Amino acid sequence: MSFRLRLTLAASALSIACGGGADSEAPSENEAASTVQAVPAGVKHNVIVILADALRADRLGAYGYTARQTPPAIDALASESTVFLNAISQNAWTIPSVASLFTGVYPRTHRALKYQKGQNVEMDTLSMDHETMAEQFQAAGYATKALLKSTIIDSSKGFCQGFEDCSVVEGKSAWGPSGAELTDEATSWMGAQTADKPFFLYLHYMDPHSPYMPPEPWYSKYTEGYSGELTGLHKDYVPFQKG
Repeated sequence: MSFRLRLTLAASALSIACGGGADSEAPSENEAASTVQAVPAGVKHNVIVILADALRADRLGAYGYTARQTPPAIDALASESTVFLNAISQNAWTIPSVASLFTGVYPRTHRALKYQKGQNVEMDTLSMDHETMAEQFQAAGYATKALLKSTIIDSSKGFCQGFEDCSVVEGKSAWGPSGAELTDEATSWMGAQTADKPFFLYLHYMDPHSPYMPPEPWYSKYTEGYSGELTGLHKDYVPFQKG
């Protein structure tokens, strides 16, 4: 079946917040306006938010990268979409970044941060006092669903507020090539929806995240080979972080 679908694409770099390429330019007001179609009053579009954890914006053609032809599907979508060049992750890791995405407030406001004060204290939970976008969609009559490959964004930490169902997709680990499983689950769920009720769907992909060991055919496509000692695992780069 077909749906009216409004897809907002944000390349979220959760490991490194990257701006657009040096040569990228924002469209003029007239160009931007030409990409927006009038919506009849009362029409509610389906909305999908796709987050690719640790994806670098500065390696996407839509953000000015030209050295290689990286994700052509994203570039093709961007060519027909409104692209925000100054969309920046609000923190350097997943919990506070997604908390800001869901609530629209800065980390210093939602306080879903990990820090040390005396003995180790973890503050990685989103307060129920914050209203999330899922709660707003639910209040507007939307079906709400979250499908995740990240195990740290879950109901026990307050991130499932407003979602009728919020679940980690089983199968391959989040630290491996698991995107196809997430896509299949999302496609199946969308196909089961009815046209009389709009939906809000949040998808959290993990493939670009560490360990940085890309599967084939991508490894051979983008590298000439590597014979060093580093593997891309945490055990390799944590010592670098600690000096």
